[in-house]
Amino acid sequence: KHIRSDAGTIIEQVQTPNKKEIDALFNLDKLIQMSRGNEQFVLKMIKLFVDHTPVAVEELKTAYTNRDFETLAKVAHRTKPSID
Repeated sequence: KHIRSDAGTIIEQVQTPNKKEIDALFNLDKLIQMSRGNEQFVLKMIKLFVDHTPVAVEELKTAYTNRDFETLAKVAHRTKPSID
């Protein structure tokens, strides 16, 4: 099964926590543990990450270019829990 993000990115449904394609970049063990086996929750969280991270990266780039370190810190702080 696949879901498609608004950007057209295909995300494979996660069947096991050790899918090589995903584990190469992100370890989903903690998310899967939090989901207590709810695959729809895992897919929703992955979709949110895929949809929101590019926006946050652009915000970081803009803030850095503008030397707006307050915004840079806020966006980085807001984004960090998504990556841990």
